[in-house]
This record gives sequence, structure tokens and C-alpha cells, in this order.
Amino acid sequence: MNYLQLLLKFVIGGGTIVGATLLAKYVNPKWAGLLVAAPIASVLAFIFISMENELPITQKYLASSMCFMVPAFLFLLGIFISSYRFNLGMSFAFGSLIFILSTLVLQSFI
Repeated sequence: MNYLQLLLKFVIGGGTIVGATLLAKYVNPKWAGLLVAAPIASVLAFIFISMENELPITQKYLASSMCFMVPAFLFLLGIFISSYRFNLGMSFAFGSLIFILSTLVLQSFI
């Protein structure tokens, strides 16, 4: 892999996180949520994967991405619900536990 391509991937991925942080702080948290919920990372990964791999690998990536959206949603839902009762660390731990368990369950069906 070309080091320039690798650096570009880091800059684009990190730029998304920086953009979300700035939007949340200076504009509106809902726009930050939209930025990270939008399939930007998935589309970028799709582009990079399809440029470097054959079609079957790209298709497998897309199918897996769709399936594993469920654990990602449950992760965020778990953090959101538990944040009313627990601090940020405990809420993150709770969401992570839900993510791990739902991923293991889903993986057994794929």
C-alpha cells in the first residue's frame, strides 16, 4: 500500500471526527449527529476498498456494513438511555456491552 494513500485515509477519517466536534461545539449538536450518522465513512471505505480489491470483496464489505448497523444502533441507544442514570463512562461501558453481545449474536447468523 502506498504511504500517501494511507495518509489520505487517515486525514479524511480524522477530518470527519474533527468536523463533527466543531459542529457540535459551534453550530448545533444535531448537525454533528447527522455528520457521523451519515454514511460518509461507509462510502469512503467503499471507495477505497473497491479501488484496491475485486468486486466480491467489495460486495462482502457492503453486506457486512448493512448487517452490523444494527449493533451500532443498539450501542448508541444503550448509551443514550443509560446516560439518564449513569455517568459518561458507565454509559459507554453499557453501550459497549450491548454492542459486543449484539455483534456476537448477529455474527452467528451471518
